[in-house]
Amino acid sequence: MKKFFSVVSLAWLAAAGVGPLLAQSLLLPVGSGPFAVELTQDATLAVVVNRNNNSVSIVNLADGSIKNTITVGTFPTSVAINPVTNQAVVTNFGSDNISVIDLASATVVATIAVGRADSSNPNFRFSPRDVAIDTANNIAIVANLNGNSVSLIDLNSNSLVVAEPILVGSNPIGVAYYREKKIAIVVNFQSDSVSIIDMQTKGRTRDVTVGLRPVDIALNLQTKRAVVVNSDTNDITVLNLDKLTDLAANPIEATVTVGSRPFGAVINPNTNFAAVLSNGNKSISMVNLGDNTKFTTVVTGVGDTPTHIALNPTNNTALVASPTNDAVYTAQLGFVNYLPFAFDTESFRSNLGVTNIGTVEANIEIELRDQGGNVMASGVAKVAPRGLKQINNVNRVLLGRGRVTNTLGSLRVMSDQPFSSFISIIDNSSNDPGLQVGRTGGFSRLLINSATNTGAFRSRLVLMNLGNTRAVVNLTARDNETGQVLATKGGIFIETNGFYYSEDVFAELGVENNFGPLEIESPNVQPILAVTLIGSASRTSGFLEAVPIQ
Repeated sequence: MKKFFSVVSLAWLAAAGVGPLLAQSLLLPVGSGPFAVELTQDATLAVVVNRNNNSVSIVNLADGSIKNTITVGTFPTSVAINPVTNQAVVTNFGSDNISVIDLASATVVATIAVGRADSSNPNFRFSPRDVAIDTANNIAIVANLNGNSVSLIDLNSNSLVVAEPILVGSNPIGVAYYREKKIAIVVNFQSDSVSIIDMQTKGRTRDVTVGLRPVDIALNLQTKRAVVVNSDTNDITVLNLDKLTDLAANPIEATVTVGSRPFGAVINPNTNFAAVLSNGNKSISMVNLGDNTKFTTVVTGVGDTPTHIALNPTNNTALVASPTNDAVYTAQLGFVNYLPFAFDTESFRSNLGVTNIGTVEANIEIELRDQGGNVMASGVAKVAPRGLKQINNVNRVLLGRGRVTNTLGSLRVMSDQPFSSFISIIDNSSNDPGLQVGRTGGFSRLLINSATNTGAFRSRLVLMNLGNTRAVVNLTARDNETGQVLATKGGIFIETNGFYYSEDVFAELGVENNFGPLEIESPNVQPILAVTLIGSASRTSGFLEAVPIQ
C-alpha cells in the first residue's frame, strides 16, 4: 500500500497528471503499413510486421536501420518471438498460414497452414490474427479471427498438434500463454470474453466475461496478473491468472478506465505498470497495477492509427506501430530511475532527492523493494517545475516509521516528467555522505574499475536486476598489476526487480589484502546495475559505479 504524507518538506499526493510527451518515429518504406512489432530478448532488434506489402522488417534499434526485409504470407498481422530457438512466428491473416522466420539468417524456414481447407465452403477463412508461443515446448498458439478457433502448431515438426482447431468464442483476436498453469488465454472480440485452453488436455475449460469488444491481453508473470483491453468500454479488466484455472473462482480483480478506444497493452514487470495504447486519442495511459489506478497519460502523438504496442523493459520504452504513417514510434513510458543503495540501519541512513527538469509539475511514484524484488513500501509525490524534493530518511518515510527500520533496500522512482535523482548514504557516526545518481538502465556486462580489500578499505557491492526474468550473474576479480584472475564466483541468482548485496565483495570472493578490477556478467543477458560503496575504517565512504563493457 502507498504511503501518503503531508509534511513541511514534502507534500505526498495521489493526484494524476498529464505529461505532454511526444514519441519519436522510425520510418519504414512508403506503403509498408507496419501493423505489429516485437523486440528480441536482448532488445537489440525489432521485428516489424508490414501488413500492406506482405513483409517483415528486421530493424536495428541501435541506429534505426533496416537490416533485412523478408517476404511472408498475405496480410500479416502479428508476430511472436521464441528466444530459445531465435525464431519469429508471423500470422498471415489473408493466406491462412503462419511464417516461421529464423532471425539469425533472416529467412523463412517454414510456412504452415493453420487448418485444413473446407472443400464444402470455399469462401471459409480461418484468418489467423494473433499468436503466442509456449517456448518450453516450442508450440505456436494461433487465434483464428474468422474461424472462431485456436490452432496449435508444433514448431519442431512444423505440423498441427491437433488435427482440428480448438473452438473458442466469437472472433478471437488476441492470445497469451501462461506457462505456470500451462494455459492459453484467448481474447474473443465479439463474445466480450476470454476463453481458457488447457494446453495439456488441449481443451477449452471456461470463458470469463470482460468488457465490451476486448482486443488484446498482456501478462505480468511476476505478479500473476493480466490486463484485458476493452475497446468499446474504454477500460481494462485486471485478471488474477491463478484463478483462471479454478472454475469456481472469479478471476476479475478490477476494471480501470483508460483512454478512448484502447487497442493494446504491455506490462513492465520492473515497474508493474501497464501501458495501454489508445487508438481514439492516440496516446498511452499508464495504469499502476499495484493499486489498479490510472497514474497518468504519458505519451501522445503515436501516429494516426496506432495498432500495436511492444515493450522494451530495459529502458522502459515502448514501440508503437502505426500503419497509415508507415512508422514505428518509440515512446518513453514515463521516466524511471533506479537507486541500488537505500539502507536504513544503525550505521547508515538514506536521503532521496528528485529534481524535476520538466516544464510542468511532475507526478512521482517511489517504491522501496527488498532483495527478492518485493515492494516493501511505496509513495507518491509532486515536484514543481524545475524544483527539487528531498526526502530525508526515505526508508522510514515510506514505511511510516519514526525510528531506524533496519532495512536494506533499493528504490525505483518513476515520473511523468523528465527528472534526475540521487541518493545520499550517510554514515550515522561521522555524518559523512556518499552520493549516487539514479540510473535508467543496466547492461549485461559491467566493470567496477576498482574494488578493494586492503588496509582500512572495503567495497560493499549491490547488483540490481533490471531485466524481465531472473538474472544469472558471475563475478571475476582481477589483480591490479597483472590482470590475472584472483577469484571468481558464479551462479548468483537475482530475481526481477531484486538485488544482490555483499558487505565486502573481495572477502566474499576469497581475496584478501588486494584491490583491482571486478568484472560482472549476466550469462542470460539480463540488464544489471552495479554500484560499490567504498568505505574506510575512519568512517568515510564514496560510491564507484560500474561501467558497461562490450
